Amino acid sequence: MMNKINNDSSDRGASRRHFLKYLGAMTLLFTTPALGTDLFQLLDPSGKNKDLQKAKNLLGGTSDLIASQKEIDYPSEFAIGESLALEGFQRFGLPYKDDGLQKYLNLVGRSVAKNSPRPDIPYYFVVVDSSIYNAFACPGGIIFVSSTLVKSMKSEAELASVLAHEISHVTHRHALNTIKRGKCSREWERSPRPP
Repeated sequence: MMNKINNDSSDRGASRRHFLKYLGAMTLLFTTPALGTDLFQLLDPSGKNKDLQKAKNLLGGTSDLIASQKEIDYPSEFAIGESLALEGFQRFGLPYKDDGLQKYLNLVGRSVAKNSPRPDIPYYFVVVDSSIYNAFACPGGIIFVSSTLVKSMKSEAELASVLAHEISHVTHRHALNTIKRGKCSREWERSPRPP
């Protein structure tokens, strides 16, 4: 099954260049959201790039939602994950067109997830048609693996370990905590200081 993906070298041209242009910046943004406002200002000083403005609004709205609750419930977590997943499809590619591979990925992923600290939530695993070696998790249990990464794997154990790593991001709510930390940092920066 691992070799079932054929080597499709279709070039996505402008969208790939667009993605690569912002990859480094988005990585920094999601690892340190407190820098988000400054980062968006650096990337688009005029505020005319619609994609960047959407991302800025999404991050701001998500931060507000997370900061407003001590412990976010699963439906809210999943809704945030869906929003980020839609953005992920735009940035990283659409689902890879191989139903057998998608079913296999979900079978392996759900087997791994059953042994996680949060086995009770539903997980969704998607192979995306991308030439980049990458896997990432969205809140709520939505996990992407690039077709190029899957092609490079030599065993099911390699796939299971990548999925276990991404599942751990979901179970420990890493993305939600990062967004919340960023919101708290921005509020602290805006708070009045004594003279």
